[in-house]
Amino acid sequence: MALCAHTSTEGFYAAVRSSIEDLSEPKLFFTKKAEKFVKEVLDVEPHHLGLKLKSYIISGLHEHTAPHHQRPLNKLVSECHTFIQEGLDSFTLETNIRHKVKMNYPNYERNIVKRCGIALINCPLSGPVCNLSKAGGRAKLDKLTDTLKSHTCHWVTLTDEERATQMKENCLHQARGEGIYMARK
Repeated sequence: MALCAHTSTEGFYAAVRSSIEDLSEPKLFFTKKAEKFVKEVLDVEPHHLGLKLKSYIISGLHEHTAPHHQRPLNKLVSECHTFIQEGLDSFTLETNIRHKVKMNYPNYERNIVKRCGIALINCPLSGPVCNLSKAGGRAKLDKLTDTLKSHTCHWVTLTDEERATQMKENCLHQARGEGIYMARK
């Protein structure tokens, strides 16, 4: 309580032994407001909170729990963007491409494939590389994240033949009205 008055902080401290042989009770210290929070908001008696903590620690459940919440979709998109850009950065360093290559999703075919002669392969998303916010939902982004982390989806240098073939295919798609090369704004 003196610490609370001195520092103007509220909280509680709970300490338990992690051995089933030790029969000592949990040590609990609460400020008045923290104790009221535990009783009214968590709807648990402070002593029961200590016992629950002890049983959780002793049972080993803490070693097998998975997160109960999903990351927000925008965080998942951001993580994929980061993986792709970092992979591109390290690949360009390894292949001695002298200029910084920034991933450009709308003009991926022109700015990355055509100009640099590199491509992202084994991408689990169907269709051409597009902005990941339009990729089609959480399941597809989770799959992309997994393939990026495992390096299944990665950057490669295209041979001159592969590059020419890709350009021909892009011209055919463009002729059919598909938006492969986007106009600059």
